[in-house]
Amino acid sequence: MANSINDYQSLKSSQGDGKWSPLNRVAWATAINCYKTKKLNLNLGDDVYIFESHSSGLWYRGYVISSVSPVTSIEQMLETSSQPTNNANDAFIAAAGSKAQEMKITTGVIPASCVHLKEQLGQSLNQGGDNVADASIASEKFSENGVLGDVNDFLENSIRHSPFSNDYESILAETSGLSLEKPSRPPVPALRLADSDLSDSAFEPLVDEIASVVKEWHSVFIYRYFVARRYDLVKALNKVIQQLLMIRRKLLFGILTHAEKVTARQKAIWLIARGTKLLKRGVIVRDQATGETVSGKDDPIKMAQEQFLTGLAPNYPSNTFMSFANEETTHLPAHIIVNFKSTLGNGAVPGMVVFFYLRNRVRRLTEAFSVEVKPDLSLLNISAVVFRDLPRSVVDKEIYLVAVVFETVKPTATSKLHVRRGVAAGVADISRIFRTDQKSDSEFTIKMFTSYSSNGVYDNENHGWGELVDRIIKGSPVGVTFTPRAEKVVVSVKEFNAPSARNLDHYIKQDSRAICFAKSLFVNSMSERRNDLYLHLGLVSLINADNNLISINVSSASGTMRFTKASNVDPVATWFTCSIFHNESIGEVVRACSINESQQDSVVFTIYLGNEAIGQSSYPVWKNVGTQIVEDGTKVVDIIKHGVKTGTISFTSDFNGNGFNVNATVSRILNWRSIFNSQGHQEVVSILDNVKYIDELDFLKSFHELVDAEMDIISYMSASNNYSVAIAAFNALVHTLNMMTTRSSHNMYVVDDFLENNFNFAGISLTLLKLVTYIMQSFSSNKGVRSLFRCSNYLAKFTAKAISVDSSRNIDDSSFTREITVNLHHMVKNVMSFMSQTDPIVFDEQVVACQNIHHWFFELRPHVASSDCLIMFIQLIDSIHDQSEKLSLEKLLLMQILCKSWLYKNARFRGQITSYCIKWTLPYFIKALSNSDSYDKDKLRILLSVFAEQFKVIWPIRHQELDICAMYGPLLPIVAKTYLVFLNAFKNRDPSLVRRTYSSLFPARYPVESRPVDSIVEGAVFDELLIELGIVFTFLVNLAHISSDSVSDSQYFEDKTNQLVSNIIEACDALLMSVSFPKTWISLFALHHETAFGCMAYLKSIMKSQYLPSTDRAEEFNTQIWYNYFTSMLKIVGSESIAIENLSEQKRKAIWKISGDIRGQAMSLFTELWDFLGWDASAEDMTRFGIKKFGGYQVQLFGGETSIVEDVLNLCLSKHVAVQTDAIRVFCTIIVGEWALNEDLSAIEKEVIGAIDDIFATKQFLPGEREKNRFIKILRSVIKIDHEDEAYAPISSLINNMDEFLDLSIELKNVPEGEFFNDDKIFHSLNVLNFLKHVGKIEIFSKHVYEISQGHLGKHNYVQAGLALTLLGSAYTWNTQVVLPSSEQPVFPSQTEFQRKEALYRDAINAYTKGESFEHAIAATKELMTAYEEVTFDFRKLSSLTSSLSKLYENVDKVRRAYATYFRVAFIGKSFPKSLGNRQFIYQGSPYDKLETIHDNLRKTYPGVVIVSNNGEPVSNEGFVLQVSSVLPKSRFEDFGELDISPGARDYLMRAGLRDFTSIRMVTGGKSPLTIWTESTTYETYEAFPTIVKRSEIKKVSVSRLSPIENALKAVRAKINELNGLAYAINNGTYDKSSNQLDLVLEGAIDSRIGGGIQMYRAFFEDSKLRSDENVAKFVNSLENSFLDYTDAIQKCLIAHQKVMNFSMKRLHDSLVERFKRHFARELSHMAGTSNYFTRQLPSGGRPHDKNLGFLGDIDKLSEPNLGSDFNLYFGNAARSGSSAIPQLEPAPSLADTFSQVSASLSFDDVASSRASFAGSLSSDGKPSMIIE
Repeated sequence: MANSINDYQSLKSSQGDGKWSPLNRVAWATAINCYKTKKLNLNLGDDVYIFESHSSGLWYRGYVISSVSPVTSIEQMLETSSQPTNNANDAFIAAAGSKAQEMKITTGVIPASCVHLKEQLGQSLNQGGDNVADASIASEKFSENGVLGDVNDFLENSIRHSPFSNDYESILAETSGLSLEKPSRPPVPALRLADSDLSDSAFEPLVDEIASVVKEWHSVFIYRYFVARRYDLVKALNKVIQQLLMIRRKLLFGILTHAEKVTARQKAIWLIARGTKLLKRGVIVRDQATGETVSGKDDPIKMAQEQFLTGLAPNYPSNTFMSFANEETTHLPAHIIVNFKSTLGNGAVPGMVVFFYLRNRVRRLTEAFSVEVKPDLSLLNISAVVFRDLPRSVVDKEIYLVAVVFETVKPTATSKLHVRRGVAAGVADISRIFRTDQKSDSEFTIKMFTSYSSNGVYDNENHGWGELVDRIIKGSPVGVTFTPRAEKVVVSVKEFNAPSARNLDHYIKQDSRAICFAKSLFVNSMSERRNDLYLHLGLVSLINADNNLISINVSSASGTMRFTKASNVDPVATWFTCSIFHNESIGEVVRACSINESQQDSVVFTIYLGNEAIGQSSYPVWKNVGTQIVEDGTKVVDIIKHGVKTGTISFTSDFNGNGFNVNATVSRILNWRSIFNSQGHQEVVSILDNVKYIDELDFLKSFHELVDAEMDIISYMSASNNYSVAIAAFNALVHTLNMMTTRSSHNMYVVDDFLENNFNFAGISLTLLKLVTYIMQSFSSNKGVRSLFRCSNYLAKFTAKAISVDSSRNIDDSSFTREITVNLHHMVKNVMSFMSQTDPIVFDEQVVACQNIHHWFFELRPHVASSDCLIMFIQLIDSIHDQSEKLSLEKLLLMQILCKSWLYKNARFRGQITSYCIKWTLPYFIKALSNSDSYDKDKLRILLSVFAEQFKVIWPIRHQELDICAMYGPLLPIVAKTYLVFLNAFKNRDPSLVRRTYSSLFPARYPVESRPVDSIVEGAVFDELLIELGIVFTFLVNLAHISSDSVSDSQYFEDKTNQLVSNIIEACDALLMSVSFPKTWISLFALHHETAFGCMAYLKSIMKSQYLPSTDRAEEFNTQIWYNYFTSMLKIVGSESIAIENLSEQKRKAIWKISGDIRGQAMSLFTELWDFLGWDASAEDMTRFGIKKFGGYQVQLFGGETSIVEDVLNLCLSKHVAVQTDAIRVFCTIIVGEWALNEDLSAIEKEVIGAIDDIFATKQFLPGEREKNRFIKILRSVIKIDHEDEAYAPISSLINNMDEFLDLSIELKNVPEGEFFNDDKIFHSLNVLNFLKHVGKIEIFSKHVYEISQGHLGKHNYVQAGLALTLLGSAYTWNTQVVLPSSEQPVFPSQTEFQRKEALYRDAINAYTKGESFEHAIAATKELMTAYEEVTFDFRKLSSLTSSLSKLYENVDKVRRAYATYFRVAFIGKSFPKSLGNRQFIYQGSPYDKLETIHDNLRKTYPGVVIVSNNGEPVSNEGFVLQVSSVLPKSRFEDFGELDISPGARDYLMRAGLRDFTSIRMVTGGKSPLTIWTESTTYETYEAFPTIVKRSEIKKVSVSRLSPIENALKAVRAKINELNGLAYAINNGTYDKSSNQLDLVLEGAIDSRIGGGIQMYRAFFEDSKLRSDENVAKFVNSLENSFLDYTDAIQKCLIAHQKVMNFSMKRLHDSLVERFKRHFARELSHMAGTSNYFTRQLPSGGRPHDKNLGFLGDIDKLSEPNLGSDFNLYFGNAARSGSSAIPQLEPAPSLADTFSQVSASLSFDDVASSRASFAGSLSSDGKPSMIIE
């Protein structure tokens, strides 16, 4: 702060040396340092818009745009509830987040060092004059709709500078009070609508996006969720933010490679989407490549797919589901590179080795790879290994990387053998690297474990070391524990896809690491020559075992075989296993290689127990020497020593090789020539027929050689005309291809390798085509047809490859090509003949043919003319019948393939294909519409995918393909109808069925694949079909609009134009409602708005041409269709979802980029057509109203069911200035049209008021004071009517009533949300509801008032509930003729107005009675009795009600009721809502509320408020202050005359119509109570208490001063009431005889020891001078008479005292009587006709001349502030509002207490002076000697 002050001082000094000058353009900057002054608070990240600079260059002047601070966010949350809960605050947070942040805009001087300039906006600001309108604020990036400030100052700027506005200067020029002069400073560019092109992140949009997103989350959500105690959400969101900020730093500083940038962008997009889904906010689509917001203009389909996946997919775009990945890539074998990072442990010794290998749950997948460990735990001599050639069928399941640590102990003197022991083993599940498309390094930590036996014995439960890895994978704890010697191994793993390991050379060469290969345990025909026998060593059991280690030496009988455990370890002749104990498993795999092919050989196991060899066992290798290794499987061999069995060893053998164990049939086919030469062609045919018995693994192992042989046979036999063998060989080839492709798609890469590297057969192309054609000629007889079609993909590739070979060798290429075309045509013709068959037996084969026939066109494309391909393709599709559902579906898929093909991309063929597709698909649409309930929705989705593929091609070139665009016109109405039919079905679905799966949009396969929805997405409602229909609808609308096609131009739908137009409009309405997907999908929702507007523009011409009859046919005007059309258009204009001025920055920018100012465009279209419906005004009307067109057909669209008044009025209150101005013009035509038609505006006024109420009840973004003022001002200026005109008064009245009702509605809107503001909300709601009642909106009035009554009943506020019911009843009359319709809220049947009012009054009476408000109950009962007596003459009900009335009157005297407490509350300061600021109210509290209670409640309602209790002194109008004080109901006993009434009656009269309250304070200057003046303030409220909201605004305040004698008179009368009340209680038996209250009261009344008591006031009427003043004399006489009444009251109390006293009180009683006679002798002597106390008792009713002897209330039930004493009522309890109710009266309060209570309302000086003046009037016991204040 000191620095800020110094900076400011330096500014002041520098201003003397320089001057300020405006910038050429407004500059946009960001705060990089904080700067604070008294008026300015600049924080980091604030936006600054600079318009002036100081000549020193050190200072700028401009606007500072500050976001909502965390403190403000927290305070707003605290306002909602004292105890926030998830449900209570989520709605509040969501509502806050959906709105634009409430920015604080201040103007000030900023140091240049505190800001970083980003760019200058727009054009020059120094051009002056009208050019200001073209300034930078009007650039595309900013909107003036968010400017804050005074309406009169900024209204014209908002209109002129808005990018949404047109030429509105004429409007403003006509508006009184508005000026078009150049403002002193430019308006604030509050809304950013696009990314900056000149910012630091121009080439990396995500940098700014991330900053904006994080800022929004922090300012709106983080703190609010924290206050709401949603700590889990805050933690998750904070994690997302931290990751986003890290990515932003990396992108900003350019430290990422290109590939890393792509990954970082995708992750950032995913994180932003995840955060928005966590917050349940709007999800925006961003381009994966750049991070920019996607507009959808380039590719709406892609945008919709991205939106769909971003909203639902768990890890999108990390895991893509946009389209199915290429099969050839997907099924390539995997190669995994493992990079060794580090190890951790403390037991490394020389000779320690780590072996790595891959496995799944059941078997090993690769050989092991050996890595030595140094003593420092680093890995020696190698850094990475590639595990190669893993089939895709294997890696698609669980894959584990296993690390096993061994240590080797060298031979010693006692042990001559190498002993190798297992130290630890660990497993890491690396399956996830195969589940993502991101091929990057993934780090894994392998936790290490070791094996043990608790008792040193191994059994079936625990076979020790060899099963350790299996137990770790299964999660079994048996025999598994940690070891400190090896704790963990850290590696990174990365996957590569390639056909074989040789294709990885370029990866390996680019890597600087030392990389080696580990062999796979799989082999195929692409593998290098290998013949390896793997031995999986298992359990070793000895007959006589001890505790020594068992070691096994593996060797061969011939000594030629070699053995190794790892790929990088050289094979050796003898190999030792790890050492184990008896009954323990070894668990190692050893490879035996260099197998002798010329003689039988065996694997020999030599077993050692300790150092002693205990036997051998052997296992023969060959089954047939040189050709077949023994079968794979598990073996158990005996250990023999000297012919005696000493144990057993189990192992599993697995041969991996392609040299031995070749299938017999394969072997014979490979040797077909020798067989053919020796046994003839029949034997060859027989061998070829046996191909179907070959196993898949044998095909995989020998594919290349086998296909070579089959092709060789075809070539040779066809050349020698031996067609039977050629056909058999062809069938064998088909089966081979099926086995490798169809049955096992994972092996396709082997076939591809053959085609690419091995196929080189000449002269076979035509043979293959002819063979295919031959087989297709006899579909019914040839069983191989299905197989033929299944492998068509590769069979066509083989043929195409053969054609290429032949073409390269054929001289006459044209002749050869023609021959190819002819053969293809014959083949297709045969297929067409087959496809036309309708026999169900062939349906399945037809489906297969339809699925695969297209491959021939694609593969032979280079060799057949495209035109020929197209003809054959179209003819083929056209030949497919629709008798089979499956076949009709495949027909759609075939259409889709055609539209994806090169043929559709060719402009020559595009129109023809489009025409045929429309023809083919129309029957599908018609069938779907006729059978929507049972129709397969997925089939319809495939149909839509056909058009989606076309649109992908047409959309970029749509403006050049107008003829093709026009072809889609007939589809628009039928797509609209289809959308509506399936929309209705979707609406009628079971809402309890929550979707947890989704499928990709526009699928290319059937059945459609589904995937699970992201777990953080809760309750998402969506439908893929409807979304797809909406997107297709989007394309159709745009294409038809571009081609200028219209529904009216389409002959196909000419007879159903009305229905079709209605369907399109209804479909648009559905799109705008976003039924089929969440409205939080911002991008797609905005796109739907653009679609709807396109439809409206598309229908414009037909609306003008066919739906606007001439004036002589006016009865033909179709009101309903125009109403639907206008309503749909106004929904676009008034859509809150695209109202960018109300939205947060992210949503605002996205919507602007997608749809621009679509609301302004739609409004322009609406006003154009609205004027089209109006009729030209006459010259007289033009002069009269100033409006050119009104009336005509417009009058059909306001009033009644087809009224658009509410929609127009909603736009009149819009923040969009252009829209608002146009809407006001339309509204003016409605007003003038109504007056011209009926010369009465009452109907339109009723509709307008109801419309405003609906707007404020249903809209999320409500208008404020500014919009209302602008509306009223422009409205008054547009309707130019003379004051003398008869229409002036009703039009002005309408506008005034709108103005008033808008004020009331805005006040209600401004009441903050939260439990503590409920009364405020009800208070303002009643103002609104009363207005509604006056204009006849009874339905709305009834509903809301009934809700208020039920709310009070739920809280047991019966009186308030009764008041609400009475208010509701007042809306009806006692009419027995008018029949009201049934009502849902409140629930009433159809009944007469009398019956409804009667029911409401009866409910109200019951509520009043429960709440003991007998005054209101009696009044309501009397009104109901009058209705029975004078309206319905229902004397039975009248009799019953009369009985009820008597009970109520009885209760008035019988029921003891407590008085409520009342407080005056003044709201002082500008920080309160406008509905409360600088206004004062009387609040009603409960009988026991103290001043502290209401203080606490007010502090909870208004956190941070300052509460003062000073009644007299004014408080500053600034700040946030509440002035609170106690008040008391004003006494009305003077109005009772000389009636001697009961306390209950007095209480009744006091409560009835209570609206006056008083507070008393002393006026300084008096020296004694006889000279003190007081000031009485009376507050009159608008409403009598009790009220519905327990408060009423103060209407009038009056202040009066009371002289000392007036104070004396009040004190005497108050004491009289107290005494009479006690006497009444004793006479009626309600006095508590155990109390000594009467003793104390009489003691004080007769002989007060403090100040003389009441008798001190004798001085006033004993002073003769006072009687000389006429004004004072009347008070003296009244006081003298009051003393007589006072004497009489004491006398009655003495009589009563004699009744209740016991014997012990006799002396006190006598003393009281004696002193009474002595002190009141004068009064007793003047009381004519009064007998002596000792001779008779006085009557309890008093004398006829007694005045004011009534009682204030039911004494026993009064609380202390209302003790029956008017003195206490007026003086003693002004600040003592919280006393509890007491059963009996207590002694009068001491004067000290009374003084302290009164002094609470005085200033400190008043209290000090008053205490001094009263010091001598107090007795030692503190009791008053006189009753005054």
